[in-house]
Amino acid sequence: MAFDYMHAANSLFLNVQLDDQTMDGTVFCTAVDSNTYAGYKALTFIANVATAVAYSAVAWVVQESNDGTTYTAVDDDSLYFPKPADLTTTSKAFHIGYTGKARYVKAAFNSGASGPTGQLTAELSMPLDAPVFASAITGIEG
Repeated sequence: MAFDYMHAANSLFLNVQLDDQTMDGTVFCTAVDSNTYAGYKALTFIANVATAVAYSAVAWVVQESNDGTTYTAVDDDSLYFPKPADLTTTSKAFHIGYTGKARYVKAAFNSGASGPTGQLTAELSMPLDAPVFASAITGIEG
């Protein structure tokens, strides 16, 4: 593993879905407007589910828009959903990272099970320093 930043990031957590919602992939959180949060360079959605479910059963639905009206599915290349090697592992918390460039982004979570409710949170973060690459520093081999 490599780290590209020298310091930890500042984070801002947004309550994009305050009430318990059915986690069936159809209830989207409030869209995050990237223009409102200038300087933040990373967006992660976090699902907190009332009942533990297996990674093999869950799925995220993430949509993006440039105008806040017309949303399309985000390409998998712009999403990062880490999973354990053993997909039968259960959890009550799941997260997915977004690396696209659209102004508005919203998400829904499908627990794959009947009935579990939960909430979504959005985490915005920014680096405190620019990336540091060994190749950019004289005398350091990368």
